[in-house]
Amino acid sequence: MNSCKTIEATPAASVVPAQRVKVMSVEDIPEILELENVCWLPEIRASEATLRARFKMGHISMGMLVNEKLVGMTSFSYTRFSTDDPDGFPASFRDFSSRPKHDDYNTAFVYNLNIHPGYRGETLTRELIWTGIDRLR
Repeated sequence: MNSCKTIEATPAASVVPAQRVKVMSVEDIPEILELENVCWLPEIRASEATLRARFKMGHISMGMLVNEKLVGMTSFSYTRFSTDDPDGFPASFRDFSSRPKHDDYNTAFVYNLNIHPGYRGETLTRELIWTGIDRLR
């Protein structure tokens, strides 16, 4: 006689991870560096010093956490820009990502989108982008 019970397995797709978006800070740099390491080639990863400088300049980074693990992040800076002065438009990534926050800003430059490779193509990416857009308004 077989005494084993059959247990119905719950499909993995029905498990909804706990997710949230948070404004990142200097205290989150270790987790940001982990995300940088899996998202970017070594020569284009942000260093700890670069991240600290961006936070000090008033840049905003919004992180997507899944089960309290950082899996995505977008970064932007507030600045002043006029189409009457096209020469004032940043000419490179370095220019976009190294401008201090302008007190009388009228523009936001989004210069970074890190998504962990395991989460690319998921709705989490869209949610992070839309949350960032809401923050910019």
